[in-house]
Amino acid sequence: MAVVGKSPVKQGYRNPCTDVKDRSSMIEVQPGNNKNKRSLECEIPPDRSTKKPRRSDKDFALNTSYTSVSEWASLPMDIFFLTLDKLFELIDHVRLAVVCKHWNDVSKAHNRTTQRWCKVLPMLMIPFGSRTKRMVCSLSEGKIYTNVQLPVPYDKRCSGSSHGWLATADETFAITLLNPFRKAEAIHLPPLVTPYDLPGCQSELQKHRDELKKQYHYYVRKVILSADPSSNPNNYVVVAIYDNCCRLAFIRAGQRDWTYLEEPYMFSDAIFHRNEIYAVGLGGIIASVDINSSDDPSSHPKAIIRTPLRPMVHPVFPYKADKAYLVESSNGDLLHVRKFLKPKEGVDQKLGVVNFVVYKVLFSDKDGSIVKQNVVDSIGDDALFLGDNHSMTVLASNFPRCQPNSIYFTNDIWNGGIGIFSLANKTVTQLYRPQNPIPPAIWIVPPNNGLC
Repeated sequence: MAVVGKSPVKQGYRNPCTDVKDRSSMIEVQPGNNKNKRSLECEIPPDRSTKKPRRSDKDFALNTSYTSVSEWASLPMDIFFLTLDKLFELIDHVRLAVVCKHWNDVSKAHNRTTQRWCKVLPMLMIPFGSRTKRMVCSLSEGKIYTNVQLPVPYDKRCSGSSHGWLATADETFAITLLNPFRKAEAIHLPPLVTPYDLPGCQSELQKHRDELKKQYHYYVRKVILSADPSSNPNNYVVVAIYDNCCRLAFIRAGQRDWTYLEEPYMFSDAIFHRNEIYAVGLGGIIASVDINSSDDPSSHPKAIIRTPLRPMVHPVFPYKADKAYLVESSNGDLLHVRKFLKPKEGVDQKLGVVNFVVYKVLFSDKDGSIVKQNVVDSIGDDALFLGDNHSMTVLASNFPRCQPNSIYFTNDIWNGGIGIFSLANKTVTQLYRPQNPIPPAIWIVPPNNGLC
């Protein structure tokens, strides 16, 4: 596994997964290496007083085992805060917080003061080793947690990752939501109705449905949630982009049927913004759906086109992108991101040539229509995380090794690669090359476990 970073590695080290000449900026973790396992250890210096004989290490361990716990539990808050500032991963804060009630209270106070874990850095969930395991890669640590295996079906593609929940689909096109970080029950949603299931569909078209069953992993293109079902069990909405025409449907918590939009616009991504669903198509069309207009799933609400129907105009790239995304910036602006992929010349075509164009969406105060989309050359301290996941933004300065003014992307297009696109110099750095490209890697956000 190779992760971009500036931490040094041992001289002469050779990465078995990638053939990269400059290894000084890459870190590799081997499975089964005990040094990869994370643990919280406290060392107490031995007593070096000359007034009494020096005790053996064994005697020291026996005599201090009862006193060290209370001493460490009563650390002053300012020292505790300095310690927490040096822990760069959420998982380390959670491990520290569960030691005792005092440490838990101080950890929560630290996060309320710093707001550090109110927005968590995504981790990359990857297939690893044998075809049975899903593990997570930490960007801040620059390594794979080989001792953490997520209970996620290995043979299924994740159709979405939102608020810590993963979405998978089965042969009936039913969607299941599961949270690999919590002991929460899976949420089973009803099957999506395909166009070939509608009344009046000719019998000869049923063969197309049989073909879809063979590709059910990719029939559901993307799933996002409006909120975390663990925190809002009765008040969340699930949006699905599905079918070869990239249609859109949504369902509320507790409903038994999906609500379907009438018109397909080849949607590529969706986001909850301004209390509505905003969706973007490959050709640049942005539409909104008022999910509060009706609670009746049979009402078939219409998507309101917020942009002109004319194609996107760009001097370099074609109007139709390979992928399009909608994401909120750290200050609440809506960004429209377009991804263009060109096959790489030569033998290695896994990463390809990737380019991104970012637009800032400007709305009309009168009717909510989009009046303009300005090309953005810099997104400042923001880092975008795009792919099959719920598109999201973090402030790079809050996390070690997270690069500002960059786009972290996964292979949500065949042979699209996993890398970092710098908006400053328009270059791509390969972040990770999977040994097994199937199932695809996906960004996932671990829960903060009550630290917020």
